[in-house]
Amino acid sequence: MSAPVLSARGLACGYRRVPVLRDVNLDIPAGELTVLVGPNGSGKTTLLRTLGGLLPPLSGEVRVRGEPITRMSVRNRARLAAYVPQMETPVPGFTARQTVWAGRFARLGWFAPGGPEDDRAVAAALQAVGLQGDAERPASELSGGEFRRLLIARALAQEAPVLLLDEPEAHLDAGHQAEILGMLRRLARGGAAVAATIHDLNLASLWADRIGMLTGGMLSPPVAPEEALSEGAVERAYRAGLVRVGHPGADRPQFLHRPPEE
Repeated sequence: MSAPVLSARGLACGYRRVPVLRDVNLDIPAGELTVLVGPNGSGKTTLLRTLGGLLPPLSGEVRVRGEPITRMSVRNRARLAAYVPQMETPVPGFTARQTVWAGRFARLGWFAPGGPEDDRAVAAALQAVGLQGDAERPASELSGGEFRRLLIARALAQEAPVLLLDEPEAHLDAGHQAEILGMLRRLARGGAAVAATIHDLNLASLWADRIGMLTGGMLSPPVAPEEALSEGAVERAYRAGLVRVGHPGADRPQFLHRPPEE
């Protein structure tokens, strides 16, 4: 693993001084897709928002390139870490291009007009997600998968070294899920530090370089999928009676539900 771009040490995060997670130690390196999994309510979104500086930690610290994220201005933070939420509504009247342009405000400020460099960054972000032909379409007319890709393009336009995504595959069909996760892996291979929460264990296992599991208010440090997703660890976290099997085309574990009793 390369040196981490983002790191968390002794992190406790939660709301109204009530911790959801405690003693989180985590490294997000460049060149890898790090995936966080866990049951509903385990704190995946809370952790991701804290890592991105959108939620202040209750204790401990998050550093990006060695600098504490809580000491950064909003603009400086956005230049270093881009966050893609699980759900968002298109801005009425905004085209796809205008939506991606919002990602440039981290570098320009809200009222700066921008220039050729910004136009190139927006065009490159749209091309990276395959939406260059839809730049002038209203964002509200895009499909669910297209809009999810558009939000990723907006994050890419920030040109931040860290990309944090909350369940980017959620509510998409199988084809769009593979499309989105393949894109994230390519971005990581291109040098970005990418971390995502993923709800589906089988997808996480197939696409992640490392997986960290959240359960009981703690995070297991990310390791290779075959180590992170042991049958015992999954049973303790999910209590679903899942059966671990091998994937016929990859050396990655997959999980099946036990058949119902007659």
